Amino acid sequence: ESLRLSLQSLLAHRRSGDAAGEAMCLNNLGDLHMAMGRLAAAGPYLRDALALCDRLGIDGPRLYTLNNLAEVAVAENDLAAAEGYARRGLELAVASGNRTIEAALTLQFAQIARLRGDLAQARARVAEGLALVVSPRVPMLQFAGVILFAELLAAAGEAGCAHALIAFVAGHPDVSAPVRDEANARRARLPPARGPVPAWP
Repeated sequence: ESLRLSLQSLLAHRRSGDAAGEAMCLNNLGDLHMAMGRLAAAGPYLRDALALCDRLGIDGPRLYTLNNLAEVAVAENDLAAAEGYARRGLELAVASGNRTIEAALTLQFAQIARLRGDLAQARARVAEGLALVVSPRVPMLQFAGVILFAELLAAAGEAGCAHALIAFVAGHPDVSAPVRDEANARRARLPPARGPVPAWP
């Protein structure tokens, strides 16, 4: 239903000549496909949104689109493209004072560093990203940062702590169902713990 309504909105914005609204609709369509795990379908909408923003100098939707494109590129393991999108987006986020997207993109840089095997850089970026979402509190990004930190622990040989940390996120009363599902899926990809997984209060 969200996809259907978003497509209707896209057509309405195009008819009215509202380019900023059209770009935001394209980004939202990409975001919806990402939420459903359809990365290949998300890409064309996001690239069209970015092209429109770049052509007309529309900064608002461009910021969200760059964040989404970085996330898609990381998921597809295209780290060079992810870094390019994240760098552009981070510059725009800092310039506009958007701390939430600044935090999201900082965590994207942490993920890129992790995938490249640079654990020290990844830890530093996770710390930066989490510091940005402590106040004001952004639970979704806090959970994302903690899950990523758990993956860094696993990469450093601390699989038991990593499992405990993701279990803490998955069982947290503030966590949403999609984040819980993502946490459990990422926990399943961790190396097995060598002993009992500690339980935290």
